[in-house]
Amino acid sequence: MPERSSSPQAGFSILELVISLLIAVEILIAAAVVFDLHDRMARVQVQITDMQQSLRVAQYDLVRTLRMAGRGGLNTPFTVDAGPPVRLRGGAVEVRNNVLATDDSNQVAIGTDQPRAVPGSDILTIRGCIAGSLYQINPNNGVDFQVTGANTADILLSNPSPLGIPQCLRPLAEQLPSNGGSGLSGPVILGSNQDRSLFHVATITGAAEVDGDPMDCAAGAAPSSLRVSVDTTASTLSPAAFDPAMGVALVCQLEEYRYYAREVEGVIGPDSTPIAQPRLARARMNPGTELPFGGDAANLSLDIAEGIFDLQVAFGFDSDFPSTDPGTPGAFGDDLDNLGVDDQIFEAVAFDARDTDDWLYNHPDDDPAAPQWTAHQFPGNTGPVDLLYVRITLAARTARPDPRYVGGDIDGVDGDAFDFVEDNDYDSDPAQVWKQDFNRNFRRRLLQTVVDMRNQG
Repeated sequence: MPERSSSPQAGFSILELVISLLIAVEILIAAAVVFDLHDRMARVQVQITDMQQSLRVAQYDLVRTLRMAGRGGLNTPFTVDAGPPVRLRGGAVEVRNNVLATDDSNQVAIGTDQPRAVPGSDILTIRGCIAGSLYQINPNNGVDFQVTGANTADILLSNPSPLGIPQCLRPLAEQLPSNGGSGLSGPVILGSNQDRSLFHVATITGAAEVDGDPMDCAAGAAPSSLRVSVDTTASTLSPAAFDPAMGVALVCQLEEYRYYAREVEGVIGPDSTPIAQPRLARARMNPGTELPFGGDAANLSLDIAEGIFDLQVAFGFDSDFPSTDPGTPGAFGDDLDNLGVDDQIFEAVAFDARDTDDWLYNHPDDDPAAPQWTAHQFPGNTGPVDLLYVRITLAARTARPDPRYVGGDIDGVDGDAFDFVEDNDYDSDPAQVWKQDFNRNFRRRLLQTVVDMRNQG
C-alpha cells in the first residue's frame, strides 16, 4: 500500500479549497449583514435623537415665551372673531385653530401670501412684555406720569426706580437716534398699581434723555432718566378710553409673537423627490396688526426647530363645567370650599366626552363662541371666565424616511378607530396627508406641555 506523501508541495485538495472558500464567503456575508443592520440602526437612532432634540428646543422656546404672556398687566376677556379666519381673541393670547389653505387662514400675516402654516395646525399669538424690561414709576407724585392733553401723556422713567431698585434704561435709550437707533416707538402697556386687571395700551410718540446717561447701567452708575410721550387713544387692544384714575405704576414695551408650524417644501434623496420639510417658526409682529416688526418681512419666519409638522393648542378655562344648572357650583369661585370637580380644571378621560369639559379645542365639537368660555352662570359669580392653563402639543418627524418602516397613527394609539391630536383629525383632510404614501415612512413623536398662565386669571 503506497504511503501518503508528506511533502510540503502536496497542498490541499480541490474539495478542501472549495469548502474553505464557502465557509469564508458565508462568514463575510454574515459580517456584511450584521454591519449593514447595525449601520442602519445607528442612522435611525441618530435621526430619532435629532428629532427629539428638535422637539425639546421647539417646546422650550415656545413655553418660555408663553409663560410671559400678559406680563405688564395685559389681561382681557376672550372674544370670537367669526372671520374668516375664525379667531379666539384675547389680549395676552389668541389662537387660529386648525387653519386652512383654502380660506387663507393659514397665512401667518393675513393678507400676505407667505409664510404659511401647515394646513390643519394652529397659529398661537402671544403678547406681553416678553423679553423687555418692566419699569416702575411713582403713580402719585404728579411728575412720573403727567396727562398733557385729551389723549396724550408724558412718562418719566428713572434709574433707580422710585423704590431705589436699579432699572436699566439702556434698552429704551439705545433706540434713540442720538444713540444710533431708529427712534423709540411702538405700543406700551401702562399697568395700574390698584388692580392687576387695569391697564391701557398706549403708543409712543416721542422720547428724549432728561438727566444723566440712561445708557450707563453699571453698578453704582449716577442716576439717569428718560421722558417718553405717549398717545392714549383707544385701540384694538384697549377699546375703552384711558382713565388716569387707574394710577399708572408700571410701563413696558408691548411685544407680539406668533408661533406656527411653517409649511416648507424641499427635495430629498438621490432622485430629488419633492417633499414637505416643515419646521416650527416664530413671527414677530407689530402688536395688534398684520405687519412684521420693524417692517422687515424676515421677522415673519424666524425658524426655531426643523421637523415640526403640527402645533396644537388647547385652553384650560375655569368654566362652569360640570354644572348644567346655574344654581349648582361649577367654577372655582362659585363656593367657598376647594372640594369637588367644580374646583379643578377637568378633562374627560374618554375622548368622545371631551366636548363638555373645561378644555377648549381638545375635541372637534368644541365651540369657541359658546357662552361657557366667556361668562359664568352661577349667581354671585358674574366675572369673566379665567384662562388658567394652555396645553401645547408639538408633532415632529425624522429628517429622512426609512423605506423599511411604516408608521401607524399619529397619536401613537393604533386600532382605536380614531386618530386625533387635540381637535386635529389625522383621518381626514388636510391632516390626513401626513399618514399617506411617502409620509408613512417617517418616524414621528409627540411632545406635550401644560403651561400655568401665571399672568392671567
